[in-house]
Amino acid sequence: MAATRTAARLLACSAFASLLLGGSMSAIGAPNRAAAGWNDRAQLYVDAPTDQSELDITLDFGAAGPPARATLEVPAGFQLYPDRPLGTFIGNAEIYAATGGYGASAVSILDGEVVAAPLDAAAEAAAQSCSARKHIAIWQIDLSLLGQPVGLPIYVSAQDPPNTGLRLDFCAPTLAAPTGSTAPALPIASLSLVLPELDPPTAHDDYVWSGIITPLAPDQHTALPDKAYELRAIVPVPNTLTLRGHYQARSHLAILTGALTANGKQRPNVRVVFIGLARKVTPHGIVYGDFPAGSTKTDKHGRYSFHHTVRRTTGFIAIVRNTESRCEGPSRAPAGCLNTTTASSRSDPVTISVPHR
Repeated sequence: MAATRTAARLLACSAFASLLLGGSMSAIGAPNRAAAGWNDRAQLYVDAPTDQSELDITLDFGAAGPPARATLEVPAGFQLYPDRPLGTFIGNAEIYAATGGYGASAVSILDGEVVAAPLDAAAEAAAQSCSARKHIAIWQIDLSLLGQPVGLPIYVSAQDPPNTGLRLDFCAPTLAAPTGSTAPALPIASLSLVLPELDPPTAHDDYVWSGIITPLAPDQHTALPDKAYELRAIVPVPNTLTLRGHYQARSHLAILTGALTANGKQRPNVRVVFIGLARKVTPHGIVYGDFPAGSTKTDKHGRYSFHHTVRRTTGFIAIVRNTESRCEGPSRAPAGCLNTTTASSRSDPVTISVPHR
């Protein structure tokens, strides 16, 4: 799922940069905003695959424009262990930015580690301009943009009321500016965090994450709190996609069946994608020839059936990508809640054995 979003994000960010900078993105050659094939919607994705002990968080800002600040509310049950020893590795960050600074005009991909930063009186005082509350930790992302250092702190605090989860705040860092001019904020198109060694909750529930995004004005340094909007993401526990299969000899078909449930509830009308697993062991290592086998949708009971022609023994895996729906209930954001996503899911692989003739 992350790889699929990465490819789409490159296209989206290129068009995003065209809008922001008023020109085409010849550096990447991606289409402009009028072109089809990229998702310009602001969305929050949260995935917590149980087989990887990893938490993946992505904020895509799309056509809503770059943020001045963002608040992410983590539901109770997700243990992030925020207060860690100074300098401890927490995870990895990736930022897509439509940059026009330092004489460049292109999409930049900024990668950096998330580490535990000091939380002393000076750091707490400095945090108040972005996150006016008492903090329990500060995480720091150190990035480099065309040779210029860019730091992005994430301020971690308890939600109000207590025991309802954690809150992560960040503000877009400012870039260097010519003398006498106002420093612009880094125009972030997307931010992703990969936090390893974190397991999802075990208690069955629909865990709702919420992001409140304050957009950046066209001057690239003024926050627009009256236009703040909300994005939501649901992580159902359990989030189960089953896959079974058998070989139909007379028609040379792999018959694949299964069901999709979220927190015990059937999920109808959801697209299920199938990947064929074709791998060969050679003296030089494993050669991967995985291929897209097709897709189908679940029926009204959350079940599906799919067939694919096979001539040799082949493995298959089923995938449901993050899906979008409308928000339920009121929102605290002035511009309301734009959408809700539901976490992706993946089946265990199955092998369809074809007898040798």
